[in-house]
Amino acid sequence: MSKYYMNVVTVVGIPKGIDFHEWLSRFANENNLIYRAEEYAKYRVRKIESELRKAGIKPLTSTDRQKLLVSTIGEISWGRIEAGVPWTFEGISHPRFEIELRWRTLRHELLEYSKSEAARDLVFHLRWHSREVESENGVATFKNGELLDDWAANCPRESNFNDIVQPQPDFLVKHAGLTFAQIAKYRLQQAVEVFAEVSRILNSDQYSGRNFGATGSSHFVPQRNTKKTRAVTESVRALSIYVEEAVSNLDFTDVIRPTIGWAPDLQPESKRKLSDGGLMN
Repeated sequence: MSKYYMNVVTVVGIPKGIDFHEWLSRFANENNLIYRAEEYAKYRVRKIESELRKAGIKPLTSTDRQKLLVSTIGEISWGRIEAGVPWTFEGISHPRFEIELRWRTLRHELLEYSKSEAARDLVFHLRWHSREVESENGVATFKNGELLDDWAANCPRESNFNDIVQPQPDFLVKHAGLTFAQIAKYRLQQAVEVFAEVSRILNSDQYSGRNFGATGSSHFVPQRNTKKTRAVTESVRALSIYVEEAVSNLDFTDVIRPTIGWAPDLQPESKRKLSDGGLMN
């Protein structure tokens, strides 16, 4: 059986004025990938029709042409790039694209392409996961031919709670050009997502035993105090709602220095040797 990997790539640093769709088309061509599958399929159909005419064979009917077009698009359901929903946070936005590949992730292509002059100083943030095995996923970041960040999950395959057991690190936040104030807000929103994920687990069919019939044969069920479980589940749900509302109302403006990223003027402080319990290299 084939194995498929979904790859989601956020690109940081594309200059203003550059059309992302044109950039993506060039990226696809240089890496032998397919962009705008329908246009590619129409090109394939036109080529077939041209070969039929040269061979003196009866041309395709409109019905046959449409069937061939649909079939051709289906054949390239994997290995084609699609523009995704941009990564956005408080007015900052970075474009994304997605591609499903068979047997591999997009790591090699991104690393090699990041070495090119066309990709100079661009940051490629890759999130990938297996379509077949939920616990098989990872994150990597590439820039100028270097692998800046790399992480892969190592959870039991049967676990459905991997987002809590071994959550993916968010490497993108340190490359996205956020201010310190925005990073603080972003991290708190990630905490909100943890509450929501725990709430989802407690209400999941696997944990509750709802999908195991009247006997509730899930191995979680016999180990629980039903009354307490119900109370804790409701408390977590209420906390999730409260924390989400509280974080949404926070504003760090004029509270934390509005410096973009890891400011150079702050870096020497971490390297300075201090005595009497201060920071040391």
